[in-house]
Amino acid sequence: LHRSLEGMKKSLFVALMLLVACSREVPVQKQSAVPPPPLSFERPKPAFSYYEGTYAADAVQQVRAKVGEPFRVLNIHINDDMIRMQVQDPKKPENVDQYTIDEGKMKDPAPVRLFGDTDQAPLEANVFDPADVDFTKIASLIREGDEKIQLEGRQISSISIERNMFDDKRPIMIDVNYRGSRKNGYLRADRRGGHSEVNIH
Repeated sequence: LHRSLEGMKKSLFVALMLLVACSREVPVQKQSAVPPPPLSFERPKPAFSYYEGTYAADAVQQVRAKVGEPFRVLNIHINDDMIRMQVQDPKKPENVDQYTIDEGKMKDPAPVRLFGDTDQAPLEANVFDPADVDFTKIASLIREGDEKIQLEGRQISSISIERNMFDDKRPIMIDVNYRGSRKNGYLRADRRGGHSEVNIH
């Protein structure tokens, strides 16, 4: 019995020393790690791409014709096969609805819930007329982004068009957004497709 107790003590001592040794190997500067996203279902390649030609501009005109004037949007998000825009209701300017056109087919609008400062003045400061945006520059901005943004596992995720709320002048900006397996990035240009800059994050 005495030998058994002594053996147990020795085993506990060894385990304790191993635990202390392992704890010393923890780095002082910790980093959080994000696992790679799970594989998603890939849709069949669309018959046309909103990144090319006049398809994006035509989709905006399609929504404009349905909504009426004055036509103001809070933002526009363009994907290869889909375009979504949050549109101010001209009859009830305090309301915003999301319109989606998926491979040329318009879906029923969905109400948008606004957060933060929901007074009318901030909303009016953030909406804009898409006619002020040069959609013909989208294809060339994508080519520029492909050249300047080098990421492991890079894929273009979307193009977003909206006002820069962190700038007092609130300019309309076009962002070509990319995602990678380790980092993301975007190429940002003004509403005419000029003065571009790159950000990797």
